[in-house]
Order: sequence, then C-alpha cells, then structure tokens
Amino acid sequence: ISINPSAKEPVYPPFALERVKNSRIQNKASKLCWDIWQGGQQNMAALVTWDCHNGANQKFTYDAKERLIVSHSGKCIDVTNENKIVQYNCHDGKNQKWYSDSQGRIRSRLNNLCLKVSGVKGSQAIVEFCGDKDDQKFQNA
Repeated sequence: ISINPSAKEPVYPPFALERVKNSRIQNKASKLCWDIWQGGQQNMAALVTWDCHNGANQKFTYDAKERLIVSHSGKCIDVTNENKIVQYNCHDGKNQKWYSDSQGRIRSRLNNLCLKVSGVKGSQAIVEFCGDKDDQKFQNA
C-alpha cells in the first residue's frame, strides 16, 4: 500500500487472484470480507459478506486450475444456474474458474460476468454484468 500525496489516501495495488493463498478477500466498497455462511461444510452453502475475522470460512486459495478453494471445507467457489455464488465440490467446470482483471474485479470463466457483493452484511454474492462500481472490486484483507 502506498499513499497518494495529494489525496493522502491509501492507494492499493491492483488486486490479483494469484496472490490469494489462504487469505481473506475484502470488498473495496463495504470493507466486508467473503464468508461461507455460518461456516457451512455442505455443497450450496452461500458465499456472503461479513465482518472480517480469522475464521477458516473466510480464507481462500487460488489454485493452478483457476479455482478459489475455501480453506475450511476444501470446496470451490461456484456459480449456480441462477448466477448466485456458493461453495461446491471442486471439479474442472468453467463455473468454478475465475480470473481477476486490471480493475480489481473477479470474473467468471463461465460467462465473463463480474462477481458482485452488496454492502449489506450477510447478503449472498452474485455474478452480473461488469461495471465500474466498487461493489465489484476486491482486495486482500
């Protein structure tokens, strides 16, 4: 992190999924972290935003197959047919492959849509058309 001398605000480096190794992912707008709802171990447990803490249900690793693996369950972040984000047994489908772009957004290989979170604690993440709002931008926490 560096400081912009004119604005005196932190300037974050571009977010890169390749740097996500057993770490938290935080939304730039809300400062809330990704969280698997109530630490669920089951398939289809929702990816939501919550206050950041050190629980394993908020830690993720980006692997060589472009998947985001949840530390506490060993499951992968997955896009459902309804464009909601959940955890599910890992496989090689495009609905579990992700990449980050130069604006700090996380995009699905399935449809190139952007992952979006609301600023409301406990709300489920979705994918939608990409825009320039911070609700689609992320950083390591």
